[in-house]
Amino acid sequence: FPSHDMGLQLQYFRKNYEQEQLQTSESKRHYIQSSLQETFYWLNDITSINEQGITNILQELAYRYQTDIHIYNQHGELAGSSQNLLFSKQLISKLIHPEVLFSGSVPLHRHEKIGELTYLTSYAQLINGDFVPLGYIAIPQYFSQTEINAKINQFLMAVVQIYTPLYRDWE
Repeated sequence: FPSHDMGLQLQYFRKNYEQEQLQTSESKRHYIQSSLQETFYWLNDITSINEQGITNILQELAYRYQTDIHIYNQHGELAGSSQNLLFSKQLISKLIHPEVLFSGSVPLHRHEKIGELTYLTSYAQLINGDFVPLGYIAIPQYFSQTEINAKINQFLMAVVQIYTPLYRDWE
C-alpha cells in the first residue's frame, strides 16, 4: 500500500482525535460554565470571594468533570484555580492571555504551552444570573500522545490484517 495514503490516514487520525478532544472540551466548558453561573448567581464581583473559597468550589467541579479549572477576574488576574500548584510553581502566569481579554470573542480556544507540553485551553466568560460579567473561566485540555499512538496502532493493525491475505495471494 502506498506510503502517501498511509501518511494521509495518520493525519486523519490525529485530526480526528483533536476534534474529539475539542468536542469534549466544549461539552465540559458548557457544563462548568452553567454550574458556575448557578453558584455565583447573585454575586456581583468575583473578588468578593476569597481565593480559597473559589478554589474549594473549583476543586469540587474539577473532580466531577475530571479537568482543571481556573477563574480570572474582569481584569484577567487569577481569582482561583483547582490546581494552585501550577501557579505557585510559576508554570502558568497568574494573568490571563491578552488575546482572551481583547478578542471580543469568548468562548475562545487557544493552544498553550508549559515547557514542551502543548495543550488546548477553552476560555469562556463567567457571568452571574443577571448576565453581568464576573470574569473568565479557563479549562485546559491536555492531549494524550499515548492515546493518539494507540488509535494509530489500532488502525495499522487493521490495515496489516486486511493486506496480509492479499499479499499472500500475490505470491
